[in-house]
Amino acid sequence: MEEAKTKFWYDEFISSGTNHREERGCIVRDCEREEDVWEIEIESLDDILRLFDKYGDIIIKSSIYSEYDFSIEIYDTYRE
Repeated sequence: MEEAKTKFWYDEFISSGTNHREERGCIVRDCEREEDVWEIEIESLDDILRLFDKYGDIIIKSSIYSEYDFSIEIYDTYRE
């Protein structure tokens, strides 16, 4: 945590969230979720393809929430 205090991003990082700490060599904090999260069960690639057919482009990536292995993002607006 002491090394993090010397980084340019530290002040912004520490200004939000709670329980700032070092965990497994990383600096972490608890944050309130800023977006809505819906949970669905996906059992096959066909389930993912049905999501794509229904909603259009989707993005599959690692989840920032520890309780989920990955997340699927669906946008109804522009995304860079």
